[in-house]
Amino acid sequence: MKDSHVNVPRKLRIEQLVPGHWACNGTVAVRALPRLAGLCTADVGAENVAVVLQAVHTPAGRTGLAGTLSGRVPLRCERCLGVFWWSFDLPIALYFAPATATGVEADGDFEACEAEDGEWLELWSLLEDEILLTIPIAPRHAAGACRTPALAV
Repeated sequence: MKDSHVNVPRKLRIEQLVPGHWACNGTVAVRALPRLAGLCTADVGAENVAVVLQAVHTPAGRTGLAGTLSGRVPLRCERCLGVFWWSFDLPIALYFAPATATGVEADGDFEACEAEDGEWLELWSLLEDEILLTIPIAPRHAAGACRTPALAV
């Protein structure tokens, strides 16, 4: 997959997210997401994250983002220390609430994200957060798939 950042802005203003008028469909290189890139095995190149997002109204009428993030990254298997390609296909459902909001209300399947009109939303950082929250604590191959390293006798 070629490195690209096609149609995925690094950041945007919350008021740009007009349901029915804002959407993006593109990729972001894993190496452009420093915290995620830092978890990847250094000896194997990572791929791109496919991003499909659109501005929507939540069930309660709030402005939100919905879509998917998908891709795969090379992690170190905690069982055999070999390369483990972790694949992900994550649903995204977020709505935006001001920092001063008292209490976070449920809004269907949407999670609250602290942001206000007039502020810049660091979109790549937000997407990276969503991926990092789903990475296994101890990544490992499926049972029986590890290659046992050869022992020197």
